Amino acid sequence: MEYCESDLMKYFKKETLFKTEDLLNIFKQIVKAFIFMSVNGVIHRDLKPENCLLSKGTIVKIGDFGCAKAVG
Repeated sequence: MEYCESDLMKYFKKETLFKTEDLLNIFKQIVKAFIFMSVNGVIHRDLKPENCLLSKGTIVKIGDFGCAKAVG
């Protein structure tokens, strides 16, 4: 996995003003990732801001699949 500069907690602590577009973009990416995992039979089971990593600005990568479970 590539190096990610930050996670969501660090991002939210660092930024004081959020652009609505950036926030919507981040949350859309998280939702799309979880839809993709669900369709492919994976349950993450440990979603928290520290496991949503940000790379190259606001590209979201979901990490820490240690508690994940394959279903189906």
